[in-house]
Formats: sequence, C-alpha cells, structure tokens
Amino acid sequence: MAGGLFAINRKFFWEIGSYDEQMDGWGGENLEMSFRIWQCGGRLETIPCSRVGHIFRAFHPYTFPDNKDTHGINTARLAHVWMDSYKRFFFMHQPSLENNPIVGDLTHRKQLRQKLRCKDFKWYLDNIYPEKFVPDENVQAYGQARTPFDMCLDDLQLPEDRAGPLGLYQCHPRLEISQFFSMSARGELRKENVCAEVFNDSEISALLN
Repeated sequence: MAGGLFAINRKFFWEIGSYDEQMDGWGGENLEMSFRIWQCGGRLETIPCSRVGHIFRAFHPYTFPDNKDTHGINTARLAHVWMDSYKRFFFMHQPSLENNPIVGDLTHRKQLRQKLRCKDFKWYLDNIYPEKFVPDENVQAYGQARTPFDMCLDDLQLPEDRAGPLGLYQCHPRLEISQFFSMSARGELRKENVCAEVFNDSEISALLN
C-alpha cells in the first residue's frame, strides 16, 4: 500500500503496533505496515470510489544525515521482523545490511509479532499473494547469466509489462535486479512476469508470459 494514502481504524492501528518507531525518515514503512496488517489478522481493501489528492514537490523534502541509507535500513528492519527466510532476497541485494548494527534493536518488534500471534511470511505468499513468482523456488538455477568476459545478461531496465530486447552489460559486483534471472523447472529463462525467447542467432527478447 502507499504509506501516506490510507485510512485505518485508530484502535486497530494502535493494537497492531502503529509505526516502527526506530524507522527513520522515509521509506519501508509502507511495506512493513502492509505485511503486518495481513499477517496479524487484518486486511487491506482498495475502495474504487475513493479519491485522494497527492501534491508532488519539485524537490526532495527529506534530508538524510551523514548520507545514511535510510530507506535501506528501514527495509532491512521489516525484512528481519516479517519476512522470515524470504528476507534472503533483500539481503542478496543489500548484503552490507544483513548483520549490521546500524539496523538497530529489533527486540520490541519481534515481541510484538509474537504477542499478536501473527502468521509467517509463507502464509502471506500462499494466501494473499499466491501469484508471486519466487525466484529460487521450483527453479533449476537463479542469479546472473555471466560470460567469461565478465559481461552479464541484462534487461536494460526494461519495464516488465512490456516486451523488448535484452542485452549484455558489465556484470554488477552486487546483484542488481536488472541482471537477476531464474531458469525455471521447465527450462524457461525468466524474471518476475516475463520469459526470454530467442528469435534468431543474435537477438534475445523478453516476452510477456
């Protein structure tokens, strides 16, 4: 859900733990609250007739002291508390935050999850988001498709709702989403919603499933 565009019952908001007070600035709180609501007995509803105005500023209104990765730290907190073993995907892209004390003390939020008897993240995937493709489940391999010359298959930041050519790009030292592919059990080279298909000897294009 959008972190600043929702309505919630005040009593329920406080019962399920309001906001994580150790999250700083901006970023991550929308996912944290989304997971928490579903996993702890609530539900999110989209109301088609609702209208919300949002004014975008011409500049970024937030500051990040000491160039701290506030968004990454906030997201690491929610991954540790709510995503169970599936947090591996976040830390695959942000390995420096996995065991970093900068993430802060998680004791209170983990105790909250136990107190509320919240369901695990596997339940969330099975029941709330069953169509979600999990890149390392029911696949032959996943990761970077790398040549001996340190070039990797890359989606060239192509939107996943549109077909287009794939290409080769210098392999990123840290696994980036543009170079993250899975080889399915059926032999499909795929990303979240698209598969790759070879049209001739020199061109590969990403096609919608």
